[in-house]
Amino acid sequence: MNEDLCKEIKNLFPSLKRKLGKELETFKNANRDEFYKYHSGIGLWLRSNKICPNREFMEMFRANGIQHPDDMAERILEMFHEHLNYS
Repeated sequence: MNEDLCKEIKNLFPSLKRKLGKELETFKNANRDEFYKYHSGIGLWLRSNKICPNREFMEMFRANGIQHPDDMAERILEMFHEHLNYS
């Protein structure tokens, strides 16, 4: 994943913290195989408010081989989870 895309994703982290609110600690402690639980909540919010309305952001993902908004949201959540646990 290129630096520009990583930077754009990291810029979303404060919004994700606010949006998750009380669920932040639960998300932080979730195993990777539990991420499906976030598909319809925070994942939907990402797709509807941050990914799909931003054509340039979507193109950055596509240039990195990630084509579908569901997969884009999943990658954002993976990076956010890594940030919470390893930063």
